Amino acid sequence: MNKHFKFAIFLIAWLGTIITILAQENTVDYNFKKGEVLDILLLTNGPDVATLFPKYRETAFPVASKFSFQPIPGLSISKTIQGGVQPEAMIFGKWDSKVKREGFLKAIVPAVPNFHEQRRALWSYFTLTYYEMLKDTNFTIDRSKYNVVTSYWGEGTSFTNYIKVFKKAIATKGGKEIITFTNGYSPVGYVYNPDYITITQWESKAAFDMFYKKHQAMEETSITNVHQFVLD
Repeated sequence: MNKHFKFAIFLIAWLGTIITILAQENTVDYNFKKGEVLDILLLTNGPDVATLFPKYRETAFPVASKFSFQPIPGLSISKTIQGGVQPEAMIFGKWDSKVKREGFLKAIVPAVPNFHEQRRALWSYFTLTYYEMLKDTNFTIDRSKYNVVTSYWGEGTSFTNYIKVFKKAIATKGGKEIITFTNGYSPVGYVYNPDYITITQWESKAAFDMFYKKHQAMEETSITNVHQFVLD
């Protein structure tokens, strides 16, 4: 399946309409006020997503809207660099507050009893992490650059020190951290909660590869898991 067509299907499934113009823009801006919540979903479409989605849209979206949900542009994933999963898209959503986001989690099954069954039929891979903004947060993803998502799981002082070295290595090798998140939340059944997740921007794949050689050498026992994806 053509990658642009696949991404259009994700937008259809997420927004409920055929809107591809945002996916084709070189830059995508994200703006959050303090207290708002960002959803990050990693998805892989099931074979019947186009057929099954209308029912999901009709049943789940009115409940989500009641609790302030707003779909915002996501990005496709072109490849996995590290980790044992290969999601096809990184999708974003916005909620007015953590209270409303978690209110939806409590309300959706009473309102739509087969909500989770519908999701399993639509997507063969589906994880969810959400983050409350502790301050006004704005970031831009430039799709003309080489953008990489890195998720780390780890703990303790040695992990904290590793992240400091990791961040320094990005800057030294010419990369740029676009946005970083910690202290996320994942609902039961969709748990994907790295201790540190960042989107980095590079001028080219070659520039990232230069960093990656050092990056690989830096990894240590304080890291319990790592996933790394290239955004398209």
